[in-house]
Amino acid sequence: MGWTATFQIPLLLSLSFHAGILLLNSFTQNKNYVSNTIIALVLVLFCLCIYQPAATAFLIPITIFTISKKKLLVKHCFYLVAFLFTSLIVYYIIFQLSLKWYNVMPADRTALSLFKIPYKLILFYLRELRMLMYGSGILVLKKLTLIIGIISFLGFFYLLIVKKQHRYKNLKFFLFFSLVLAFSYTPNILSSSYYVCSRVIAPAAIIVLFYQFYFFRHLILKKKLNKKIGVFIALLFIILSSINQNIFISKIQQTEFLAIKESVNQISLENKKDIVIIKPKDSFLIKNKFYKNNYADEFGQVSSSRIWVAKPMFQQLLAERKNETPLKLNYKISTINEEINKPVKDSIIIDLRYVLKNAFK
Repeated sequence: MGWTATFQIPLLLSLSFHAGILLLNSFTQNKNYVSNTIIALVLVLFCLCIYQPAATAFLIPITIFTISKKKLLVKHCFYLVAFLFTSLIVYYIIFQLSLKWYNVMPADRTALSLFKIPYKLILFYLRELRMLMYGSGILVLKKLTLIIGIISFLGFFYLLIVKKQHRYKNLKFFLFFSLVLAFSYTPNILSSSYYVCSRVIAPAAIIVLFYQFYFFRHLILKKKLNKKIGVFIALLFIILSSINQNIFISKIQQTEFLAIKESVNQISLENKKDIVIIKPKDSFLIKNKFYKNNYADEFGQVSSSRIWVAKPMFQQLLAERKNETPLKLNYKISTINEEINKPVKDSIIIDLRYVLKNAFK
């Protein structure tokens, strides 16, 4: 929920989107190329320094403009590619300098994997793009939403490309609308990590959603699709989004936090030095049959299953007990994944698996 609470990703998507508008103004008005490019570069670099996958949202307004105007210049495509990779190179230099300045080691997934690019590019179209076809139905009504997603996605290409007569123009548009999806996922394709979730694929998801919207809009305007059916499909995905957010995230994390808070408030902290937390596994809710489906680390999972969550959570809960606990006490909090066979002297052992099983019954 931290991503939502801080509004980090939507903010960065908006900033990068604005960078795309600046670049688009340069294309359409044929002026302020240098100033717009510099400002756009600064905005994209800012996004890259905070959350890399959101930085490619500058491609979204340009894609929408290309769809609406049905106009595409090859030189602008090369300009966008050059802008994207210039941003990535400058960011990589900043990243390496910051590592040396702060004398820290980077995470494994920050490593570049240039030799894996062809494989990850193919994987994007086979895995990530397939995931986007489900839309909000990734957890509920998967078959129905997959059918709707595939038909509307392919329908977009049929309307915009296949029905046109000019072969060169068809090929040019097909390449642009196909490759822009992969370019919007560039930071992840370059990374050595194979991790995927809704957050990292957000720019591509927005582009795919617009493709599908364009298709349904065309059908409704041409009266090939009843407006009531169009409204029903839109409401269906809105309702599914609400279910995903409220049932598979908010409800789970509220239940989890209240249960852990209650357990922390019940323990005695006198003459104790350490707190040892036994965390649940990622598939805790599925394994114990509390939920049937989950997705990435966002839906249908308890947050305390992540190694980096439990410790700050307990630190916050302990801080809220400051009236009872002397502030000078500095508890050492550690997180483990397995059972403790022998009691640890002067330690409090909290098994979150037991706590959460009782909470989700």
